[in-house]
Formats: sequence, structure tokens, C-alpha cells
Amino acid sequence: MTMPAETDTSSPKYLRDKYAIVGVGETKYTRGSGVTTRALGTTAVRNAIEDAGLKPSDVDGMLSYQSGDSTFSTFVAGDLGIRPNFYMDVFGGGSSTEALVGMAMGLMEAGMCKAVVIFRAMNGFSQVRIGGTGARAVAPVSGDMLHARAYGWQVIANVDGHDVDAVDRALRKAKREKSKPTLICAKTVIGKGAPTRQNTGGAHGAPLGDKEIAATREAIGWPHAPFMVPQPVLDAWNAKRRGAAAERKWKKLVAAYGQAHPELAAEFLRRAAGRLPADFAARAHALLHETDAKAETVATRKASQRFFTSSVYHWRMLPFSESIEMPLSSYTATSLPSPSVPASAQDSCDTPSIRQPSPRNA
Repeated sequence: MTMPAETDTSSPKYLRDKYAIVGVGETKYTRGSGVTTRALGTTAVRNAIEDAGLKPSDVDGMLSYQSGDSTFSTFVAGDLGIRPNFYMDVFGGGSSTEALVGMAMGLMEAGMCKAVVIFRAMNGFSQVRIGGTGARAVAPVSGDMLHARAYGWQVIANVDGHDVDAVDRALRKAKREKSKPTLICAKTVIGKGAPTRQNTGGAHGAPLGDKEIAATREAIGWPHAPFMVPQPVLDAWNAKRRGAAAERKWKKLVAAYGQAHPELAAEFLRRAAGRLPADFAARAHALLHETDAKAETVATRKASQRFFTSSVYHWRMLPFSESIEMPLSSYTATSLPSPSVPASAQDSCDTPSIRQPSPRNA
């Protein structure tokens, strides 16, 4: 059966029969072989190019979709000596392939590329995937775990994410380690407890339905009504008493701080409440009128810096303001200059930042 040629360039059918997948490549490996995703990707792409009867120099487009410990198209291109006119790596699942095929056709239709390679590299260490029939490929160790161990981190592996005690033990172990970061790797089953949806894509985004919900309740032993929090759970999570005690302690601390440092305490409470200084509006209007009267021609960034400098040093409108020194501050005027500050404003400059005048630091 043949299809008539499509002449409407806005129709997806316009590209039909104009472009084709001309080569396919794959690699042979065994789980836990230690082969990197970069080596797998490079080998597969080389095989695909040979299968198409092309040379690496014929390829001018590289597209890949990433997940877990996948590699990037620029690495593969460099290994094979490919100089792409266009490359892109997207993060997503297997459905990304279809989108990248469409992008490849668009690149060729636009004249940007003549031959585009699309690949994904995964090995035995890649992340666990969900099987439509409930089958589950369990990887011995994830790419993140390998990277963390290489960095010298503590890695707590094979934690049952459904076991509250196991998760608690892992967290306690992580907190005891003070000299380096910790990566906790917990395994869970999506939709656990749902008799026919557990560990399938059906539990990922679709509603379970009344029948499956009822079966799940029975399977996990949850007899409570929907949205009902059982009293033991509510009691365990209720922090009203602890919160009230902490609030009383905090108020005593603030009161003592207020007696020792009344001005700083008042400023702290004002900022904590999100209030501007009482005379901020009047001072700001005065500064605007003064600037307008001068009628100077200055760059916007310079005008912004002048306002910030005046508000901190001279008008003292925003005590405890801090300057953020940016790499391009000399061009963007985002730094706070240090001019000769009048004695009347010196106190404002010497005042500690808002992180310091806190009751906790009294």
C-alpha cells in the first residue's frame, strides 16, 4: 500500500518517506562487568554508524536521553572524533526516543544536520525499572552509589524503604558520621500493597479505583476510614506540648536579650515581623526628590548602586543591609562601595548583620 505525497508542510505526514532510521547499534555485556556507560555508548554508536554504512565524519548531529548513570553525547562524540553541528541531552524515560526522532527529522529538514545519532547508554548499575508485568530488574549497586564511594562518602545501601525501623537506623548511622557526607540508598516498591498494581506502571499515575483500593486496605491491614488519622498516630506526631515549651523558652530568651540589647532586640523583632523602618517611606521619597532635582544622566545600574549606598550609609534606611559581591560586580555595580562614611552613619556600618543580632547569639 502506498501513500500519496503530502504537500502540506505543517502536517506531520510531510516528513514521511523523507527520512529513515538507517542503522542500529548495540553492545554485549554482562551485569556487573564494570564497563562504563561511556564505553557502552561509544561502542553502540560506532556499531550503528557502521551498520548504516557511514563513517563518524558523516555524522553531524548527536542526541541522547539520560537517566541514572547515563553518559553525555559530547563524550561519545569526542571519543569517535565526531564534530556535531547540533547536540542535546535530555533527561527522561524511554518515551523520549520518539521525541528525539522527531527532533532529528526537524534538524535535517532545517538543513542543520545530514545524519543524526540518537542513543542511550545504560549498564548493570543503572537504576531499577518498573516492568509492566510486575517483573523487576534489581541492580546490584546504583551509579550514584559508585560515585559516592569514589568521593569517599559513607554509603548505606540496601535499606528497605518500607521498613520504618530500617530507615530510622540508617538515619541514625548517617548522623553519627561527622567527618564526611552520607548517601542512603533505600529500595521501595511503587504501589506496594496494591494486589494487581504493585510494581507496575499502573500504580504510577493512574487512580487505583475503588475495588483496588479496598483490596489494598485489606492487604496492608488498614481498616480506618478515608482521611482518618488513627489516634495513636496522631498522638505520636502531635508536638503541641513540645512546641509550647519551646515557645516559652524562646520568649524568655528574647525578653532577656531585649533587656541586655534593647536597640538590637527592637531591630531584630522588626525584621522578624517583616516591617520596614517607620521612616522608610519619608526618607525614600526625599532621596527620590533629591535625585530628580539633580537631573543627572547615569546608567541604570549606577543609579541603583547610588540608592543602595545612600540607603545603607547615609540615610540609614535599611540597617544591617549586606552587599553581595558578584563575579561581575565591577560591571553590574552590585557591590557596595566603601566611601568615607560620616561619623553619624558609622554606627550603621559597624552594626552586625541580621544573622548576628539574634537572641541566640547574645
